[in-house]
Amino acid sequence: MSEKQGSPPSSPPLDKETLFRPFVSNKPRYQVIEHIGEGGFGQVSSCFDRFTHRLVARKTLKPSQRNNLPQMRAMINESRLVSYLEHPGIVPLHDVYIDEENNFCYTMKYIEGEPLSEWMRQHALRRQPFPTAWCLRIFTKICETLSYAHDRGVLHLDIKPANIMLGTHGEVMVLDWGSGRLFQPERYENYLRHIGRKEEIEPLVNLEDRLIGTPPYLSPEQVRGHKDKLNPATDVFCAGVLFYQMLTGYSPFSTKTTQKFVQELMHKSPKTLHERRTDIPMRLSQIGAKMIAKKQEERYQDFREVLQDLQDFHTQGSDFEVRTYDAHEVIFNQGEVGDHAFQIIDGVVEISVMVEGESKIIAVQGRGEIIGELAVFTKQPRTATVRAVQPTTVQLLTAENINNELEKLHPWVGHMIYRLSQKFIDLNQQVFESNEINHLS
Repeated sequence: MSEKQGSPPSSPPLDKETLFRPFVSNKPRYQVIEHIGEGGFGQVSSCFDRFTHRLVARKTLKPSQRNNLPQMRAMINESRLVSYLEHPGIVPLHDVYIDEENNFCYTMKYIEGEPLSEWMRQHALRRQPFPTAWCLRIFTKICETLSYAHDRGVLHLDIKPANIMLGTHGEVMVLDWGSGRLFQPERYENYLRHIGRKEEIEPLVNLEDRLIGTPPYLSPEQVRGHKDKLNPATDVFCAGVLFYQMLTGYSPFSTKTTQKFVQELMHKSPKTLHERRTDIPMRLSQIGAKMIAKKQEERYQDFREVLQDLQDFHTQGSDFEVRTYDAHEVIFNQGEVGDHAFQIIDGVVEISVMVEGESKIIAVQGRGEIIGELAVFTKQPRTATVRAVQPTTVQLLTAENINNELEKLHPWVGHMIYRLSQKFIDLNQQVFESNEINHLS
């Protein structure tokens, strides 16, 4: 009987030889597709894995380094270190092998995306800083990954934009652990003991003869060569430099020459984040400054402390309502009675007043500006009309919200702000009454 039309052809009978043929072939398992990039001593390519039919990233030594035994040892060290660290923010390692040309290689998950360095380069060309909220989201994930590594007794020591991969599906991966160092080797030893193979496994070693880190993302102790002082606060400093650059587009210290960088790193206090970019909140600026304190004891001691302060910062103002207005939409009209002000989160507004029956624009305000602040306390009629020039997002500020936020500050600070507000209200009332008298006369 013939097969029914449209039915799939029957499969030939299978045997082990047929099934195992791809796995015992003399062809290389990994077929190179294209070169992706390279670092200090290694190069990375995308490859097709014939066994699993998946795309992977493969790292090998550069051709010029393939007979360099210390570099080979460093790469073997890195492969074991990455295998030891299993975290969503660290690219998982798949396989380690010697290829047909007797080169040491390892394969890892292929991440679609771009390094943070490329994102920063594009923003620099457009002269646009990263949005603060975006920076905080990315940086928080970086901190979480490094906090995990520290809990496992491992330092990264080469945190820089080129070593942060931003995946197309929201991944934030910390790459290149070739400079990684065990600052608490007993944790790795306990790990080996736990899996019952300590006596069979060569331990990880710290490669003391290698340069650790990359200017201008170095801490003072790295520049001084104080390897005995490298600890989690060192990675905090390097990450703080990255954070500063992400938010401002500038490095806190000179990048003109290594000599100039070292001089400023050791002897000059950089501008704060807020001084570089005035719309950055003071609290965030304080967090950034503490991360890059020159003395280790004055910095955050680990990323748990950094994450806690970032979380506290996120929760500030969480009760404030956010509204979005279309271009040309009126936010409030002159003469209306209001009990709230607003801060512009994104966008631009124009402020106008009626003069002899005609509308006159008196100001244009953008991100970070606060509008209508007197209404919070006085509930007087609005003295101007505010209209969105482009799609604009604002955060509403009411007296209740502000008082709740003041309660988070030291009592004398809250009292001082309240007294200054009252004096400003009284002064405004005097000006208002004076204008009314002049108008009547």
